[in-house]
Amino acid sequence: EQIGGIACHTGRESCFYRVYENSGWKTVDPVLKDPDAIYSAGH
Repeated sequence: EQIGGIACHTGRESCFYRVYENSGWKTVDPVLKDPDAIYSAGH
C-alpha cells in the first residue's frame, strides 16, 4: 500500500501517468512536486 502522495520519479502520484490515444501518448496526471526538488544534490 502506498503511503504519501508521490510514488513516481517524475514527481507524480503514479508512474502510470500517460495513456495512448489517437496514435500518440497523452499525459493525464499532473506533477505534484518538481523532480529536481525531490532529487536535489544536497540529499
